[in-house]
Amino acid sequence: MGRPSSTRSSNTNNGQPPPPQKSRRRTNRRRSPKPQLMGQSGQTESDRRALRHEQRSLAKKIYTHTEAMENPEDTDTFATIRSENNTLYDQVSYTREAVLDGENFDR
Repeated sequence: MGRPSSTRSSNTNNGQPPPPQKSRRRTNRRRSPKPQLMGQSGQTESDRRALRHEQRSLAKKIYTHTEAMENPEDTDTFATIRSENNTLYDQVSYTREAVLDGENFDR
């Protein structure tokens, strides 16, 4: 029982270089534009203040409509409030407003 020879034989390439591997990076992937954060967003203090006011109003609305949102037969209330929350989230660029957004459904 001999040992295999020390020279390696190519399995199926017959001395040819291996075929090029496909790139794992997709070049045609569409990405949404990066959100403009903090100073790059162009939001003024009054814009941010208005956004926080709307977020707090939504939090009150969530609090008053909790029973309707938990009712499995009433899907419209939850969908409407979720849509409003998502619309407001699209305007969030600063941490302070992001915390309010997170707290809306954390209660």
